[in-house]
Amino acid sequence: MAPLGLLLSADLRHRTLLLWGGFFTCLMASYTIFSWVPTMLHMLGFDLTMTSLGITAFHGGGVIGALLSGIVLDRKGFSTTHMALAGGAAVIAAILAGLLSLDIVAVLVILPMMLILGFCIAGLHNTLYTLAANIYPTEARATGVGIASATGRLGAVLSSFTGVISLDLGGPLAFFGVVAVLLALCGLSGVAARAGERRKTLAHTSAVPSHAATGS
Repeated sequence: MAPLGLLLSADLRHRTLLLWGGFFTCLMASYTIFSWVPTMLHMLGFDLTMTSLGITAFHGGGVIGALLSGIVLDRKGFSTTHMALAGGAAVIAAILAGLLSLDIVAVLVILPMMLILGFCIAGLHNTLYTLAANIYPTEARATGVGIASATGRLGAVLSSFTGVISLDLGGPLAFFGVVAVLLALCGLSGVAARAGERRKTLAHTSAVPSHAATGS
């Protein structure tokens, strides 16, 4: 079977669609932030230097998150790491939505939260690549990871609309509210895809006769 057909076969279709959803929502959230946060901060009265610092903090956190997420994955496993990062990112985004909607724009509050948000999102993105590399068989792995990544880029393209529409409709509250929902959906998609992989593994193990498993 061709690699693309294998990705959408009965055994893999459910996990493939969930993985695509995870990449789509993760990159839509990420690109919504660094495409539109400078504009939003400027609307709230921040000068050019501070708007630049806001997005710099986000990217700086992303560098740290990308480096450390692999270590945490090795020690804690996918599900714990993925949900901790997704949950943390969604909570921080929700807090930012509340603070900015109340005109709480203290630099010493906003910048550290942007750094933490960048940390969580970059780490979350890494966990999705780890999942993609593990759920597909060797003959479809490169295709599976590539298409999942491309699906994420589609979310990045559409982020240009989510950012401006959310800001127009509800300002910072709607903006970071949308980001929080996207990150929560990413977390749920990844865990559901991983759960499907575990069920498949257990079913395969149960189907192997005991004498075959022991080599007798």
